[in-house]
Amino acid sequence: GQILTPSGYNLALNPNTGTVTIGGIIQCSGAGTSSFVGPVAVNSKLIISNDGTMTWGGAADYGNLTWDTGYAIIAGQSGKGIEFKTNGSTTALTLDTSQDATFTGTVDTPQLKVYPSSSSDTAGTATIELGVGSTKYWSFRQAATAEGDLVIDRTYSSANTEAFRIARASGNATFAGKVTSAATITGDGSTTLTTKGYVDGL
Repeated sequence: GQILTPSGYNLALNPNTGTVTIGGIIQCSGAGTSSFVGPVAVNSKLIISNDGTMTWGGAADYGNLTWDTGYAIIAGQSGKGIEFKTNGSTTALTLDTSQDATFTGTVDTPQLKVYPSSSSDTAGTATIELGVGSTKYWSFRQAATAEGDLVIDRTYSSANTEAFRIARASGNATFAGKVTSAATITGDGSTTLTTKGYVDGL
């Protein structure tokens, strides 16, 4: 049967299933569970739809929680990026509307680390570290000088040492160790090969 509540909603009981429906909006089953028949809106800022999706924002127009086959999806709506924050308000990752990702901290996997600042030079340079497991073998970094040279460091027996440098201004390459060649090294006719010591294989 149906009962008209003081708020003007119909209260309908299905005697076969024991389900109570309030105003065609809320269903309460005989097992003690409740569900909304249509979308649920909170001050027009949060909308939970009955298709398993949710939108939120100033006018529910910023974020979207949705899904597709095999995927749970967090999306920014049209013209909106996404920020992931930790420790209350610290931005850790920003995804903009051009699909560019900006990490505030370290990108860390067992074999690869990408730092916004260097672990082997003055802070403020960029570093990529390669290794096996948690052991670092090589570092590629931008030197923390005005020239911004490209530097390759090697790590052996816990010692971090510069192995190779390319000067950004001149393009000159400098090896910290000796150069060993399995074949003949030749220039272009106008190039001088300068060594600090010797070159094996010449």
